Amino acid sequence: MGLRFYGNIKTGKYGGLDEHTNFSSIYNAVVTLMKAETGEGWNSMMHDTMEENWSACFFWVTFVILKVYILLNVVIALIFDKLQERAYQKAADPDTSILVDAI
Repeated sequence: MGLRFYGNIKTGKYGGLDEHTNFSSIYNAVVTLMKAETGEGWNSMMHDTMEENWSACFFWVTFVILKVYILLNVVIALIFDKLQERAYQKAADPDTSILVDAI
């Protein structure tokens, strides 16, 4: 979607889009979205794309909300998985509970 709507923007005046982070090719679009996933300058990317098309704010806000929702669920799943693994280890052998507590 970003490739279709924002592919003609090579650089932006807010510094979010440059020769490496833009939507001119699939590779650059993936790099741009991965950079935005880390939270690194996604708002300046949004402002640069809004210069071309004002509806870019919906694209970026939706992307950030979905990204946060997905990453939050992954982190919570990892925490629950480790807690469950630790509980199974404690129940399996009382001698190893000392080692598990040390971890």
